[in-house]
Amino acid sequence: MIDRKVFRNYEDWYNYRKSNYFIGGHDIAVITGHDEYKTPLDWYNDYQRGQAMENAIATLFETESTERVIKESAKYFVLSNDNYPPYIIASPDRELFKFRRKNRIVVEIKDTLRTVDLNDPETFPNSWYMQLVWNMGVGEYDAGMLVVYD
Repeated sequence: MIDRKVFRNYEDWYNYRKSNYFIGGHDIAVITGHDEYKTPLDWYNDYQRGQAMENAIATLFETESTERVIKESAKYFVLSNDNYPPYIIASPDRELFKFRRKNRIVVEIKDTLRTVDLNDPETFPNSWYMQLVWNMGVGEYDAGMLVVYD
């Protein structure tokens, strides 16, 4: 069973994340040494910027695609799964609306200064894929999508 904890605001979510040791999708690439571009301090600074940009990027994604982001998924939440130890969590950025769709899709939003070429997977850091796959696994999503603003 997947448990979803929803928080009133960023501060409550942040305090929960810091109340115990958890491993989440944002952490997994740094932990495994697959974040080839960032130190932990770089990661923290980028994370703060990403939090500020997420809503704008999600809105832009909706205007330029046929997809709709679930507005409720913009709230701060974490997922845990009975199939994994309690310190394994996921905190996806967003979920896609699924009217007439059978699949549950999780979305990771990335704001980057790097140039990303959709035809060249080498331009996507491994850490982005690892985070997406982590969140898909913990949340038992059927598919995942990276939304990148470069």
